[in-house]
Amino acid sequence: MLNETQRVIVAIENDAARTFVADNLQADGYQPIAVSCLGHASSRLPDRVDALIIELGVDTLKLIDLIRHETAASVDGDLPVIALAPGEDRFHTIRLLERGADDVICEPWLYVEIRARLAAVLRRANVDRPGRS
Repeated sequence: MLNETQRVIVAIENDAARTFVADNLQADGYQPIAVSCLGHASSRLPDRVDALIIELGVDTLKLIDLIRHETAASVDGDLPVIALAPGEDRFHTIRLLERGADDVICEPWLYVEIRARLAAVLRRANVDRPGRS
């Protein structure tokens, strides 16, 4: 992990799941920004964040498109995105990866897997962009 605390938006609709992931990320040294919907997540994108964990929902693809194709300097188009998808539906996994998610975790997910995959995408993001703060 970097010297600086890494900020991660956690956009999960279910209160208990969102709190569980955010609390565990905080215990592991991250600074989670817990939001209940993708609309709140998109409003936080101009903040300095290092990654986004989003649950598959109605507007997930729109949010990924916003990140990957936004031309405004306020949104980092290379922001690492991990999507949480229901079940083992390969269609959702493929669609999310094609549209720009960096990783997809299918239910049932485990926090330790989320943490490991988050560390991996952040490691790759920081290798690809040296000097990123």
